[in-house]
Amino acid sequence: MEITFIRHAQSENNAQVPHGGSLRASSHPLRQPDPAITALGREQIVRLAAFLPSWWDLRLDREQRRLSTAPLGLQRLHCSLMRRALQSAAVLAEALALPTTARADLHEIGGIYDGREGAALRQPGMTRCAVTTEFPLVGWPAELGQGGWWCREAETFAEAAERAARFAGWLREQAQVEPAARLGIITHGGWLDLLLRELLGQPIREQQGGIRFSHYNTGMTRVDILRGGRVVLRFQNRVPHLTAELLSY
Repeated sequence: MEITFIRHAQSENNAQVPHGGSLRASSHPLRQPDPAITALGREQIVRLAAFLPSWWDLRLDREQRRLSTAPLGLQRLHCSLMRRALQSAAVLAEALALPTTARADLHEIGGIYDGREGAALRQPGMTRCAVTTEFPLVGWPAELGQGGWWCREAETFAEAAERAARFAGWLREQAQVEPAARLGIITHGGWLDLLLRELLGQPIREQQGGIRFSHYNTGMTRVDILRGGRVVLRFQNRVPHLTAELLSY
């Protein structure tokens, strides 16, 4: 199974710390619990949507290209339920006509929370009505109800690491059921680092140290899970669709 992980386009929080810092500190006065993408982020994801078909066609020989009806090597997309990921996924879903489903287990470390003075720490997240209205091409997870998808306290680092382990397990299971599947996963930089470390057998520590898999906004990483469960990293954090002025963390 081939899996292409894509970090979401630049968010309003990302734009506040353009050199790769973090607004994860819950009390930061500029931090938004569920930010939208910026104008730069929109340009990033539109360029990715325009670039992907020709790039993936390079995998095919001339006859395969002639016979191929898919505009992209990917067969379907899964995305986080955070607004910036939904916005990114919606652009790809429309441009590439790919079936797209949101998942509640692809969110950034911590989830949706607001620790600013006077704000409610627990945030609900988007409701089913809001998601299906604003993003009609993105399917709502069947296991969720009508209300906000989050509605809990902020996630701890340990819980995020456990979630990465569970999702890595799901990917390994799917790879045995659908060995020829080609999935796109639109998620978040911090949690994608944990997931890649889990898949590749690297230690996960809350403190800095060891290997870290960093991604530009709309950066792509390809991982293959082969028969028997072997995991191969094909490439990491590629952004061939972006010029230097469009790069952001």
